Amino acid sequence: MKADALLALTHFHGLAVQLDHITGTALLAAHGAHLAVHLHLAGTTGDRRRRLAGAAHHALQCRAVARRGTHLLEQRRPQQEEQREGLQGKVTSGDSKKILNIKKYDVTNEAELIRLMQEDDSVKSRVIKEFVESEIKKAKLTLGCSSFDFVFLYDIDRSISRWHAAKIYAELHRLDESQNDVILILRSCGGAAEPAYLISKMFRRCLKGDSKFIVSVPAEAKSAATLLSLGADEIHMGPMSELGPIDPLVNNVPLLSITNGLETIVSLAHKYPEACNMLSSFLEKTLDIKKLGYSARIAESSTQYALRLIKSKMRHTVKHDGADEAERLAEHFTNHYKDHSFVIDVDEAEELLGPNVVCENTEIYKIGHRVHLVFDLVSQLSKINGKQFSFVGCECFFDGVGG
Repeated sequence: MKADALLALTHFHGLAVQLDHITGTALLAAHGAHLAVHLHLAGTTGDRRRRLAGAAHHALQCRAVARRGTHLLEQRRPQQEEQREGLQGKVTSGDSKKILNIKKYDVTNEAELIRLMQEDDSVKSRVIKEFVESEIKKAKLTLGCSSFDFVFLYDIDRSISRWHAAKIYAELHRLDESQNDVILILRSCGGAAEPAYLISKMFRRCLKGDSKFIVSVPAEAKSAATLLSLGADEIHMGPMSELGPIDPLVNNVPLLSITNGLETIVSLAHKYPEACNMLSSFLEKTLDIKKLGYSARIAESSTQYALRLIKSKMRHTVKHDGADEAERLAEHFTNHYKDHSFVIDVDEAEELLGPNVVCENTEIYKIGHRVHLVFDLVSQLSKINGKQFSFVGCECFFDGVGG
């Protein structure tokens, strides 16, 4: 080693300054000496001696600093270990919010909700689920009882499908032992009739004793979502709520429009007999008889689904008695309206189904409306980020558009 080399063996709390080629200082330091300095000064100049003495003095200072640092580390080590143990204990106890230092958001405040939407999907989902849980607790206090379970089908972007049915089934299965009324907060523009029918039937199957299936409609529950609602014991609506016709669509075209188109052509042929050959040729080239028959049968199936759901709870809920009334209602919701987007508001719904079924501006409606105000803004902000928001069963989803 070189004469002015510094050898520090901190794990032995030893410090050695070796000033020439003799290794004794290194051996002394390694065996516990606080400072070992070997001064072999023969043949050295005065400047050389001063430099060596300075090196020795510097070694003493280094040793003092090293010892002081080691002492501080030994003092802090138990504190650090205690802090780590404390953190682990907090994590295992479920108090992860403090550990992760995740900010609490008031999602009813638009500015804070906008900031929340910049977080990861996992954080957004956690905060939104906490908001929902808080609203449910408030609702139970306001209603004066805890005998309600809440399930959600809030998806304005995607059609009702088997995926929604599976998520709702999983939540109902979790509530299997519950004796409570079940409230579905529903917002959807519709979808396939088959899963909507299955969902409605699932709710009725999960009921125990005198418990009820209740739907809260804060905004749109159109088409297949209206079909789903027809199986409920109660439908709670307000000024912004709307149901709609349940006539089926194929490629976003109402199937009943085919029948209406044929009626228009027949009327033209009757009015302009000289155009009969032209109209006949047009129909021959454009009309597919198979599709025409299929369209008629699909429209009839919507009526059948509605009839079954209405009959399943008719004795307790529908305004008038008798099977004829159930058939009239099913036919009305399928074929009466000229536009698939027609708004059936709370007044018309109450007139059709009766005040025992349609309940206006109740606390159950207001719960759905408060949740909807937050969900609607979340949905709009998500679209800006290229995502689709939904809350189905009791789970929150942020899916890529088209995903």
